Amino acid sequence: MKFSSIITADKLSSRLKYNNLETYSILWLDPLVNDAKEYIDAQQRLRAAINYIRTFKTSDHIEQYIQSVPEQDRIFLIINNQLGQELMSHLHQFRQIFAIYIYSSDNKRNIQWTKEFKKVND
Repeated sequence: MKFSSIITADKLSSRLKYNNLETYSILWLDPLVNDAKEYIDAQQRLRAAINYIRTFKTSDHIEQYIQSVPEQDRIFLIINNQLGQELMSHLHQFRQIFAIYIYSSDNKRNIQWTKEFKKVND
């Protein structure tokens, strides 16, 4: 059986650089992302849809990571309300980010500031 899809050495090198061989991934930015049981449980449930989930506690690290992701790959970004308000205009510009989800207990509060960003989903 032959495969018609061929990956170039450059593409393979690029993908290995950030350790993800999947096209779709979930990135989660929150200082408590690996500390709160609720977040850890949510990560396990999300893996049923997209296996590659990477967590970040600071905006500097996630931005560096996004810049290393090939532009044709697609990222679903989960971010808390506070960081979302601070970073949305900057993160929204990355082509790799396909959709952004605000993780918050107060969804009504998110509605106003998220309206201007078309990648934000509810």
